[in-house]
Amino acid sequence: MKYLILLISLATSLCYGQSGNNALKRNVIVLPYNPLYYMSDADRDVAEQSKDDIKKIRNDFNEISEQALYKALSVNFNPISLFQNSDKHNDLKAMMQMLSYEYSRPETDRNEEYKKPMQMLKDALTIKSEDEVQGFVNTDQTTQYMRAVLTKPEIAREIAKKYEAEYFVILTQFEIKTNYKTCIDIANKLYQRELIWHFTIYDRQGNFKTGNYAKALFPSTKSDAGVIIGNLFPFISSIVATHLQQHQ
Repeated sequence: MKYLILLISLATSLCYGQSGNNALKRNVIVLPYNPLYYMSDADRDVAEQSKDDIKKIRNDFNEISEQALYKALSVNFNPISLFQNSDKHNDLKAMMQMLSYEYSRPETDRNEEYKKPMQMLKDALTIKSEDEVQGFVNTDQTTQYMRAVLTKPEIAREIAKKYEAEYFVILTQFEIKTNYKTCIDIANKLYQRELIWHFTIYDRQGNFKTGNYAKALFPSTKSDAGVIIGNLFPFISSIVATHLQQHQ
């Protein structure tokens, strides 16, 4: 697979646990989205442009999105993955099994504060102009996002205590959506697409902190999985990480 190098690069750069260099950073447990909440109206295009099987691509999206979020969080936190470490899979199973999901109004009270850091983040990514990424955290309170609900918060408290974690960052839904109303080039049927990550954040006591969705925009001609992973995943995961930083 031509974007396998992206997976290897991310995997080799992550420790998936605590380290001495991160002793002063707060521990954050990262949870992947449930594959049942993968939603896309662009699977055919993604498979054709990637020249790969869509089932494999879906699995890679699930795995690499968690890795990308881990990497983005590591700038200001000490992320802990229950997904990538086989010795933590029992804890991952316990967490995922007690989650339920519901659509809810987003927490947008502080989103005005994101404008400056989001621009700084965008500048720091040094993305080439022809592949410039536009993205943001949602500020529309009339929309809904997929919220994770802790049906047994005592389990979250036990796991947080075990890993000395201050927060849980939970990806809850992964979307690729085509905006047919925004046609970039009518003659060539070039449309705008959106990569959307829904997420929920809880503290170590199992108290809800915030939840929303982050969005990155891209043209339908850039639907190759390698482009989505390489250009969009680092950007959108940094938006989620910044959201946590703003809501500590």
